[in-house]
Amino acid sequence: MTIIKMLLYMRLSENISKAEYVQFLDETIDLFRLQNNSGYDELCSTILEQLLDIKENVVELEVLSEWDEINERYTLGGLAIRNFDENDELGLRVQEVFWGALKFGEMQ
Repeated sequence: MTIIKMLLYMRLSENISKAEYVQFLDETIDLFRLQNNSGYDELCSTILEQLLDIKENVVELEVLSEWDEINERYTLGGLAIRNFDENDELGLRVQEVFWGALKFGEMQ
């Protein structure tokens, strides 16, 4: 499955599984690690830190599950909207990760 197809699938599916979300999150983390290692910028580093925090606290430990907690802790959605072009793949991925963090507790 290509990255774009995976992205579109997530955006259209209401029944994405936790395993699919984790795979998407891991791929997004890898993409931002590559960007960060090539000296991208402070924005990339900030996003990578938040992605790793989501992986730990939302996915692995499941200590953040309330919408308000997640929305207050992570600025990913706003960062993506303000700093990426509308159809930029990295920006869309960041928005999808944020959406998934909000919905993770409801996923099977």
